[in-house]
Amino acid sequence: MLSLSFLLTALLCFANANPLPGSRLQARQSQQVSITLAVSDSQFRSFENSATLKSYLQSQGYNYNLNYNQLSQTIVSTENYFASKAASTTSTNSLAPPNNDAIQTDSDSTTLDGGASYTNISATADTNLVSAFSFSDGDAASSGGAIQRRKTISSTSSSGTADSTATVTGSTNPVSIFSSADVPSASTSTTLQGSPQDALAAGTCAAAANGASASAQVVTTVTYPIGSGGRSATSGSVSSIFCESGVSARSSGAASGSGTSTGLARAALTDGGVSAQVSCNGKTTSSSAPTVGWTVNVQGTMSGSSFNGNVIAVRTARAEVRCS
Repeated sequence: MLSLSFLLTALLCFANANPLPGSRLQARQSQQVSITLAVSDSQFRSFENSATLKSYLQSQGYNYNLNYNQLSQTIVSTENYFASKAASTTSTNSLAPPNNDAIQTDSDSTTLDGGASYTNISATADTNLVSAFSFSDGDAASSGGAIQRRKTISSTSSSGTADSTATVTGSTNPVSIFSSADVPSASTSTTLQGSPQDALAAGTCAAAANGASASAQVVTTVTYPIGSGGRSATSGSVSSIFCESGVSARSSGAASGSGTSTGLARAALTDGGVSAQVSCNGKTTSSSAPTVGWTVNVQGTMSGSSFNGNVIAVRTARAEVRCS
C-alpha cells in the first residue's frame, strides 16, 4: 500500500507541473498594450464618450479589454487643461513641468547694408531656452523672441532707416515678448503674454518689397500615468514661429521699389494661442482658426483587467498665412 506521504508528494509534483486552468488563463491575459492614433480635433473630442472611444479603437483593430471610462477621463482632463490655458495669460500649470535645468540665453543683433529688400525671422521656445533676435538693413527689418523660463533679455538693431527690437520679459507674471520691425514704408509690432511655465514665441518682419508669409505652431505633450502608484501627470510644449517679408525682392534680387510687406506670428497656449498675420501693399490678411491635430499613444501592460502604463496625448496647433 502506498503511504500517505508518497501520495501527497506525487500530488504536489503534478500540481506544479500542471498549473490550474485559472493560473494559465491569468498568464495568457498578461499582455503588452500598444495603441497609436492620429486623429483630428473633432475626433479627439468625441473620445470623451467612452462608448465612442471603444468603438473607434475596435474599428482600428485594437481589442484590448481596457477600462474605457478611465481612458475617456484622460481625454476630458486634457481638454479641460487646454481650455483653462486658452482662457488666461496667467494660468497656473496644473501639470508638472518636464524639468528645472539651467536656463540658456541667446541674443543677437545684426546690421547689414545693401542687398535685396528681404528678411526673415524664426524662433523656437523649448524647455530651457530664452532668446531674442533682431535684424536690420537699409530697407528690411525683423525681430523675434522665445521664452519658457523666468529670464529677461533684449536685442535691438538699426541700419539706415530700418529698426527692429525684441524684448523678452520673464521677471513678471505674466511673462511677455515684445517684437517690432520698422522700415519707412511699413511697420508692425506685437506683444505676447503667458504664464512663466508656458512656451512662448513671437516675431515680426517688414520690408520695402512685396510678398510675405508667417506661421506659428505649438506642440504640446501631456502624459497621464495609469495604475502606476504615485506618478503625476506631466506636460511640456515647444512653440515656434516663422515670418518673412520682401519675398518678391528675394525672388528677383531687386531691392526696394516693388511695394511693401509686413508679417507677424505668435505661438502660445495662452493669450490667443497660435496666430499669424501678413500685409502686402497695405492689405492685411489674418490666419483663420488654427489647424489642430492629435496623436494619442497608449503604452503599458494588461494583467487580467488591470492596466499599468501611460496615456500620451500630443496636440499640434498650427496657423499660417501668406500674401503676394
